[in-house]
Amino acid sequence: VPISIANTGANLAVWNGQVDPNYVIVSSPLADTNAYVVPTGPGYPIPPWAPDTTTSAWIGPAVQDNVLTPIGTYDYQVHFNLISGSDPVTLSGNWLVDDTGTAIEVNGVTVVQGSLPVWNTSTPFDLSSATNFATGDNTVDFIVYNTGGPTGLNVQFTSATESTPEPGTFGLLLSASGLLILGLRKKAIRA
Repeated sequence: VPISIANTGANLAVWNGQVDPNYVIVSSPLADTNAYVVPTGPGYPIPPWAPDTTTSAWIGPAVQDNVLTPIGTYDYQVHFNLISGSDPVTLSGNWLVDDTGTAIEVNGVTVVQGSLPVWNTSTPFDLSSATNFATGDNTVDFIVYNTGGPTGLNVQFTSATESTPEPGTFGLLLSASGLLILGLRKKAIRA
C-alpha cells in the first residue's frame, strides 16, 4: 500500500518563496519555524546547489537569496500516516543538504547517521530498518548543521509503501483465536 509522504517543495504551484506546508523546522537558531522554498539559480548559492526537479525543491529557513542563516542545527520534520504500522515498511529516497546532514530520524530515533556536505549530488537513504513505525501519525526528521551562510534541504522519496494484512487475514486470526479459546474451555471442563 503506498504511503503518502511529501518531498520537499512538493505540491506548490509557485515554488520560490512560499512556505512548504508539509515540512516544519522544529528546532533551529531562528524563531521562525517555517520551511520556505528557497530560490536557486545560476551561481547561487556558491557553489551552486543541484537544481530543483519537477518533484522536489530546496527548502530552508530563509526566503531571500542574500540572507545568511545563523550557524547551528536545523531539524526539518515531515509527518505521514500508516494504516497498520506493521513490517515491512519501505521508506527510502535521496537527500541533498547544505552544509552537513547529521542524521535522519524516524519518530525521534536515529536511523541514518550523518552524511558529507552534498549540495550538488544526492545521497541515498533507506529508513526501512526502523523498528519504531506506529499505526497512525509518524515523523521523519532531517537534521542539518549549518556552518554559516546559506543552508537548505532537498528530499525526494523514491519508495514509500507499507504492508497491510489482507481482509481474510483478520478472519483467519479471529477463527484461530476462537478455536484456541474453545480448546482451553474444553480442557478446563475435563479437569
